[in-house]
Amino acid sequence: MDSNLIRVGSWLLRIALATGFLSAVADRFGLWGPPGSPGVSWGDLVQFNAYVAKLNWFIPARLIPVVGWASTLAETGLALALLIGWNLRWVSLASACCYFHSQLR
Repeated sequence: MDSNLIRVGSWLLRIALATGFLSAVADRFGLWGPPGSPGVSWGDLVQFNAYVAKLNWFIPARLIPVVGWASTLAETGLALALLIGWNLRWVSLASACCYFHSQLR
């Protein structure tokens, strides 16, 4: 295969995955609209933390905002790392784990 084609394909996949992560983060901050709007999963941090609590039912309630912020920071960091191409093997593995975990709902 042509190495340029592989490089371009890899770059486009990294952009697509990073865009998905950043879109989810934007949704948590209400950038796609308020809760209940079409195409909006959460709409604000309160709704997102309720989702985090549902997925992590075994964590004490007082720690749910910490887990929600950790998830938000992790997804933002992974998106930025994918875009700049930093440590791609480990970032790709972490991104895959993060993506598949988010599909558990």
